[in-house]
Amino acid sequence: MSRGRSLLSGVLLACLLAALFAEFRHLLPFPGLVPLPPPVPGEGQHLLIVSESETGLNREQSALLLSADFRGELQQRGISFRLWDPDVEITEAESWHARALALPRDRDPWIVISNGRSGLSAPLPATAEEIRSLIGRYLE
Repeated sequence: MSRGRSLLSGVLLACLLAALFAEFRHLLPFPGLVPLPPPVPGEGQHLLIVSESETGLNREQSALLLSADFRGELQQRGISFRLWDPDVEITEAESWHARALALPRDRDPWIVISNGRSGLSAPLPATAEEIRSLIGRYLE
């Protein structure tokens, strides 16, 4: 009987861990180590940053995300990029970016990344280096 209890305990523990992982995966310190399914299904490479227009980004985030060089680099790599205010009015409700904007967020600024196979929905890193590293993990 102890073997049956041991097996049952193992199964229950595995279920609990899977549920916790699913709920708190965006809090993992190294999200690139575990391939996560894309937060929004869809083909192609997509990047959405959600931030309040006036106060959301720090200087380093703003310098990177608003730079013509960075945006040109994303465009050259075929990455569909949007930087949206959380209150933006969306005319294309079925677009990938509109569906990504509808994902739950517990604060701003927020980043949503998808390459069609895996992705991430999490708080935006504080530094340009961290942002570039995160984008590099998911987008080619």
